[in-house]
Amino acid sequence: MRKQLENATSDDEKKRMLGQLDQFEDAIAAQMKIASDQQSSRLQAALAARRAKKQKLKGIISDEKHQKVLDDFKRRTGNAVNENVNEDNTVKLAGRIQTQFDGGEQVQVSENLLDKRNKQELIDLMNSLFQERANALRKFMYELMMQKQRELDDLKEEYEPQRQLLQQRKEAKLISDEDYAQQLERIN
Repeated sequence: MRKQLENATSDDEKKRMLGQLDQFEDAIAAQMKIASDQQSSRLQAALAARRAKKQKLKGIISDEKHQKVLDDFKRRTGNAVNENVNEDNTVKLAGRIQTQFDGGEQVQVSENLLDKRNKQELIDLMNSLFQERANALRKFMYELMMQKQRELDDLKEEYEPQRQLLQQRKEAKLISDEDYAQQLERIN
């Protein structure tokens, strides 16, 4: 077509050929844009599938870790409740109360002793529960921070190839600066 343009004799023929050349270039640019958009959509679909697969896997792992932390918390708090139980000492104490106090005083002494022990046990259990909850929260926070870091890394892994592809298209002059800015904004 360029040879025909060089060999054209009249201005009308040159204008007609330049118009055809512009149409041909526009058609090629449109085809390249369609191919580029199709490639982008395939890439987006593949990335979405990969992201969904990773999210599903992370969800399973995260649920298992959360359940482990909860089970550990329940086990430790249960042990804290039962660690001071000693049946032999309790029987000996009841025997001493029976021998040293008469019937009316035994009830009052037993209640006072139980109240005192229950208050101390309550304080100990509350402290233990607080410690266990604090440990569980620390573990949950650590897991959440790690999960967020993995999500940021995944986003970076998905963003960078798309940005590089756009940059290559711009450098090859397949897309205009305006299209580049629009597509980069869409990716962001």
